[in-house]
Amino acid sequence: EVVLGGLLLIRRFERVAAWGLIVLLVAVVPANVQMATHPELYEEFNAAALWLRLPLQGVLLAWAYWYTRADARR
Repeated sequence: EVVLGGLLLIRRFERVAAWGLIVLLVAVVPANVQMATHPELYEEFNAAALWLRLPLQGVLLAWAYWYTRADARR
């Protein structure tokens, strides 16, 4: 995740990195939903924070998708 985020800073790799981040973010959606629906298993996290991660993940997906568009790179 950190490597892909860093690659967004390099114009040559930003499109590939953005698609990689999209795949990664989509891959962790089931884990985030599971954590949000079973907060009793993750007592070290606030239950509200677990639910807030889901819409934040949508924002991050949209942001990564923005980097995949050719016109966004100009």
